[in-house]
Amino acid sequence: MDLVVFNANNVPSAQNDAIETYITQKVDGIILVAIDVNGVKPAVTAAKKAGIPVIAIDAQIPNGDNIAFVGVDNTSAGGEIGKYFSDYVKSNMGGAAKVGVVGALNSFIQNQRLDGFKAEVGQKVKFLDTVDGQNVQDVALSAAENLMTANPDMTAIYATGEPALLGAVSAVTSQARGDSMKVFGWDLTKAASMASTRVLSPPSSSRILPVKARPPSRRSSK
Repeated sequence: MDLVVFNANNVPSAQNDAIETYITQKVDGIILVAIDVNGVKPAVTAAKKAGIPVIAIDAQIPNGDNIAFVGVDNTSAGGEIGKYFSDYVKSNMGGAAKVGVVGALNSFIQNQRLDGFKAEVGQKVKFLDTVDGQNVQDVALSAAENLMTANPDMTAIYATGEPALLGAVSAVTSQARGDSMKVFGWDLTKAASMASTRVLSPPSSSRILPVKARPPSRRSSK
């Protein structure tokens, strides 16, 4: 079996172009983690018409022509983290917190994770700025540093994906804010969970948090 992995680098149009390329190459199947779940629908439909099955991972395609979906309810799971965060704030942060968000604003599923989180946190949690890490670790690092610089009284960061999470942890470390900043985040792969003991997630995270590998830009293997 030949496996080719394409990283769209958070650019929806690049993802669509890749699907069109795979259709031209007459691949046997496509596994898709959609960036823009609505924008990618025509490409998924084109694949179906070409007889190529598409399996959507993590991001459900609304009324899409994919044959299957594998993933979690990101809004509900974000809400579970929000509830856990609220309990943590009450027990460990004096009942109040000021939160900054490092997200990937192009990502439908990461926006769902943020919406679910916000819906469940307590009233004494104040949301500050949301910055765009663009699903790229180095970009997320710079965004998180700017976020902390602009909000010196911030006490927690919520990261909606692994690049954002790793970038946030690195930013906290570089600014020596480990004693005053707590980082909550998603996609706890081994790299993320080993990055810092400051990364916190609900006890059920192994069941609700999707774990994603970070693929190279393009890879072929047998």
